[in-house]
Amino acid sequence: MLTSLRALGGRVHPYLEVGFVLAVVVGYVVPLLTDSLTGGQKSFVPITGTPEPDARLALLAGTAGDGLVLVACLVVALVHLRRWRDLVGPALLLLLAWAVQLATLAAGGGTLLKDMVLFAGIVVAVTLLRPGRAAVHALGWSTLALAVLSLLMGVLTPYAGTQVRPESVADEKFVSGFGILAGPYPSGNNLGLVLAVGLPAVLALPRPRVRWAGVVVVAVALFLTSSRTSWAAAVVAVGVWALLVLVRPGLRTRAAAAVLAAAGVVWVVLPLVTRSPTAFTNRGWYWVEGLAAWRERPWLGWGSDYYLRVAQSDGALGGFAFHAHNQVVQLLVTGGLVVALLVGSALVWAGVRAARLAPATPWAAAFLVALLVTASFEVPLGTVDRQMFYPFAALPLALVLALGRRGASADDARKGTGDAAASPARGRRVAGRRA
Repeated sequence: MLTSLRALGGRVHPYLEVGFVLAVVVGYVVPLLTDSLTGGQKSFVPITGTPEPDARLALLAGTAGDGLVLVACLVVALVHLRRWRDLVGPALLLLLAWAVQLATLAAGGGTLLKDMVLFAGIVVAVTLLRPGRAAVHALGWSTLALAVLSLLMGVLTPYAGTQVRPESVADEKFVSGFGILAGPYPSGNNLGLVLAVGLPAVLALPRPRVRWAGVVVVAVALFLTSSRTSWAAAVVAVGVWALLVLVRPGLRTRAAAAVLAAAGVVWVVLPLVTRSPTAFTNRGWYWVEGLAAWRERPWLGWGSDYYLRVAQSDGALGGFAFHAHNQVVQLLVTGGLVVALLVGSALVWAGVRAARLAPATPWAAAFLVALLVTASFEVPLGTVDRQMFYPFAALPLALVLALGRRGASADDARKGTGDAAASPARGRRVAGRRA
């Protein structure tokens, strides 16, 4: 049976890539959509005041979504089981971080949910897939579809598709007359983050007319989210894309490495040197308090449910402390130095591989830069938390790590699905034309 599955996998590999990406996107977005349509008007309220969706529909949608993602992961694992050695690499770092956070959560008496296994399944499946161009294009189409869905929700069902902010905080950011677009996500910042990190995949779509029309649609939706961090991430990502297209192929690896290193340094250093609680529209408050909490448990942190417990408390950050507003602080507080170093090492590895891919495709570097910029003020990555971002943050991160491995170029050339070139000459020809 396994032999038959492997033979089938070789024949339908491009479709398996696309099918897997779409299954993960649908599996996570549909439950969010169900919650939005049945949960009432979205607004800036404490976590304890969040509108409750229809319990039965939410349970049904969540179970179906988790099941779809799990089945997709199992199918890929069965088809490509013989590639298990691919997991001995950067994917193993992410899997170890996941295992440590699960163990820490269990040891602290936290609740282990069945959907927490899905992060590991996604990382394993993407790694075993040895994906190529088809997976990147599927991400691009998914991002575009999400932007269209969000705009339609904002127009047709504004109670579900937009977020209302109280007058007391309305002056903190620009809000258009349309309101704050949130789509199926709980807030405009959430949707903005997803669109910003997904924009490079839209730029990778192969047909120029579709590509640029898609960029316009995503840009409009992104603008309406009123998410300043996401605006900055999108602008920087487009700038990196343009830079890598315009410079000579021989300089692209060094250019990508320099940009990624700069973004990484800012991401790590910013919360560590910030002392004012009011800095960056009060994000400094979360950083100062979070780092103080981390110093009490420096090695393994407080567990992935720390901010949920804080948000439900009467403390200084209670009510609105959904997360740390910086990926480094989040990792340190919830997983300690152990998890922070594991995830950080995986991100450095991804940066090296993105730079290696730069002569053939700017997508990987542009995505990572967008991820790092958003991670400076938001929390796009999680191993047992932040599940809503898995399709557009965790999955493409695993994709970068799988695309950039040694020998990927030859594999992709044989499959005819990859961006990485079979030879340096081919890489120079395809670079800049498509992802």
